[in-house]
Amino acid sequence: MPLIPIFSHFIIQLLIALPCHFFNQNSKCKKFRQVSSAKLWPLILINGGWSAWSPFNCKQCSCPSISGSIGVTLSHRSCSNPEPVNGGAECQGPNQRAAVCTRKCGEERNSVNQYISNKCAEHKYQRNDPELTGSGSQLTRFPQRACKIFCDVQNGFGSQRNYRFYGDNLPDGAPCGWDRYCLNGECTIANKYFWQNCLLLNSSKRKIMLNDEAFIRQKMWMRIDGGGSGEN
Repeated sequence: MPLIPIFSHFIIQLLIALPCHFFNQNSKCKKFRQVSSAKLWPLILINGGWSAWSPFNCKQCSCPSISGSIGVTLSHRSCSNPEPVNGGAECQGPNQRAAVCTRKCGEERNSVNQYISNKCAEHKYQRNDPELTGSGSQLTRFPQRACKIFCDVQNGFGSQRNYRFYGDNLPDGAPCGWDRYCLNGECTIANKYFWQNCLLLNSSKRKIMLNDEAFIRQKMWMRIDGGGSGEN
């Protein structure tokens, strides 16, 4: 978008604020003051729009190094069609969606709690914090916390558990309850739907979808057989 209208807007506002002696007090100054407000170019606001979704790629399917995980492939979009300009509204909704590409991840992997403890041990070493125990465990009692990594802190008073959160999430596809899996740090319910025409690493000919009602409303899940699901 041309920037001339924007800069002209600010230049005219500046000139209006200046006294007439900056214009040698000639008649042009008064005339300018009288007509400039009517000739201001408005600041053009452009609301953001989503780009097209990137395609799912089953060949990029990978499993988290956690027992009980599923393989998830992602599709992304960006708020760039167009980008919001001059205070225009940001795009609404998620910028990525997911589909299950395999449920047959290897079993020779760490448990969820071991994965969390490994991350907490890294934080203890990197931060040199004597209060960190270097361990942690999954908080499945709280669904909003089940996919986030909380590190235990030493507690010298009572038996209440204390912990710290450093912004780490469990990887997408990690288990967080019965038929629930992590996506973007959220624990989602998984219902099984089968679709064709998706190459899976486990040599199956079937496509398995996660279908969480809350995420469908946010358009985070999509079938990937090319048939579409009514989403834009």
